Amino acid sequence: MLDIFADLYGRMGLMGSLITGLIIIIFISGFYANVLIRRKYLSLSLELAAYCAGEISGFKSEMLTWLTEEYKESLHNGLEAVNTGAIIDMAMEAYQKPCVLGEIYLKKVGGLLITTGLFGTFTGLTVAVGNIGSMLSQTSAEALMAEAAINTFKVLVSSFEGMSVAFITSLFGTGFSILFSLLTTFMGASDARRLFITQVEEYLDVKLASEFMGENSKSLDQSDQLNTLSTIVTDSINVFNQAVTGYTEELQSLKGLHKEWRQDLEQWDKSVALLCQSLDKTSETFYQSGIGIYSCTETLNRLVNELGSENNRLDGLHKILDKLSQKLDESEEDRKIFLKIVDDIPDKLLNYNEAAVARIERGR
Repeated sequence: MLDIFADLYGRMGLMGSLITGLIIIIFISGFYANVLIRRKYLSLSLELAAYCAGEISGFKSEMLTWLTEEYKESLHNGLEAVNTGAIIDMAMEAYQKPCVLGEIYLKKVGGLLITTGLFGTFTGLTVAVGNIGSMLSQTSAEALMAEAAINTFKVLVSSFEGMSVAFITSLFGTGFSILFSLLTTFMGASDARRLFITQVEEYLDVKLASEFMGENSKSLDQSDQLNTLSTIVTDSINVFNQAVTGYTEELQSLKGLHKEWRQDLEQWDKSVALLCQSLDKTSETFYQSGIGIYSCTETLNRLVNELGSENNRLDGLHKILDKLSQKLDESEEDRKIFLKIVDDIPDKLLNYNEAAVARIERGR
């Protein structure tokens, strides 16, 4: 099996090699982007965990420092004005723009791989059909009728070889898409991102809010503490709802991605069915053409036999005309003798008359 695929891959031309190379580049870039984004989020998670555990005294990351300062400023303005999700999203857009763009690219890698493979397949099929038309257009009618079966077989073999080579790009695209899906399932950057966001929300809404509450607890009475606690609980519930909403959006995005895959696979299935129908029609056309060529060959054979018979008849007629010419030549000789005799008759009659006159005169 591997030898067959290696042989088919070796038969691909420059376009097929470029498309398969593009598929490999898309896969490698997606895998590399996934690894980098995952490492970035994990490093931020480890830094945040080390700070919360007291192992480090301050943040090295500008994003975590900005989050801490922005959240404290929001706490000073009032707990009801704190929007943890918006602060985190703003920090991600400001300090982790490459990671955000990389995540958008990772969501499109699977579709790009399958689409690129299908593009290579349709390109190869177009080239194969074009080669069939070129071979048929470059073959004269006499050569096509003389070698109909051989030419038809050659065309079919070459077209099937080209089509088999064309499907290599689809195999590459689908295979690398499946491999990329498996890799991102077990080592996806989205899991590291969700872990980091959860840690940040816990750090902001629990640790910083608790520290802020501890600093201001002496200046608050019991009712204020209850109100503050109620507000904190409400905010925590809102944060939890936001987290659940975020997970729901991620699941919807994953569902949309699966739907896109399903649509791509259905489109590919329809394309394959259409290709099979086209191949059936092409085979039927070649079969009917072979029958027509065979009928023309039989007609030509009968015509050649009739021409041979006519040639034999013409040869016989030629012999008859030769004999007739000989007879005419003989008749011409007889006519000359007859004319000579006719020409001699007056002289003989004259001589006879003169002799008769002489006899008569002598008798007197």
